[in-house]
Amino acid sequence: MPLEAQQRLVSLLDTFADRLRLVALCGPQPQTLVESSENSDAAEVLGLRDENPSGICAGLIEILSSMTIVCHPLADRVEDIPLIATAMLDRRHAAREGTAERISRAALDALVIYPWPRNLDELDAAIRHAVRNAPGQSIGVEHLPLAVRSYRPGEPQATAKTILALDVAVQRYQRRLINEALEASGGN
Repeated sequence: MPLEAQQRLVSLLDTFADRLRLVALCGPQPQTLVESSENSDAAEVLGLRDENPSGICAGLIEILSSMTIVCHPLADRVEDIPLIATAMLDRRHAAREGTAERISRAALDALVIYPWPRNLDELDAAIRHAVRNAPGQSIGVEHLPLAVRSYRPGEPQATAKTILALDVAVQRYQRRLINEALEASGGN
């Protein structure tokens, strides 16, 4: 967010502190600020450029650093997956995106054993897919995406082998094209 917008947000938070709350999310490496002096130019201290900001203004850091909530990956919170999936389904049902109102026990079991490498985004996409494919009021295993319903714990992931085989095939094809071009041009 540009420095001016950050400063405006701080002033709004000061003015409407009793009615306005700020919740911010950051990645695993939160940005910090160490100001060298009061008189230095704020943009220079922050290392901000107009087109690509890379810091947070001091007033905003003071507000944001009051509480940290760590959101662990879904693979570490298996017991939460049924509740999260049900909440996602309820949100989609309330938005009238489908007729499904519940998730079957077998489908919940499939959701729990899947490792969720892309975390909440992948779970949300799986629920959206299931809502679109479920004709009735219940989501079954057959309505889940193929990757989720066909996952078996302990089995090596087939996608890694497929990607490797595809990479090898592309390299071979490129090598053949380069050799043909060299032969056609007489090595030039």
